[in-house]
Amino acid sequence: MGDKVAKMLGKAFAASGMVVMFSGAVCFFCFVLGLIVGGSGGERLALWADQIMNASMRLALVTTVLGLLQMYAAREQALTMNDSD
Repeated sequence: MGDKVAKMLGKAFAASGMVVMFSGAVCFFCFVLGLIVGGSGGERLALWADQIMNASMRLALVTTVLGLLQMYAAREQALTMNDSD
């Protein structure tokens, strides 16, 4: 049972991580395009990128929690030091 939960959490962690990275790329391109366009159109693009960035930060928090829960469910001890390290 624990392995299934760990696998499910791992897949959710990977999917949400990809969405966060994609939204970061969208924000970057919106800011670059906004600088090129300028004026009110550039301002709208920058404000839209700001909204995406705020949602992306919240999703990054959820992604981090999913990763920690996955490590807990899989009983991994990735954050500890062993003598073999």
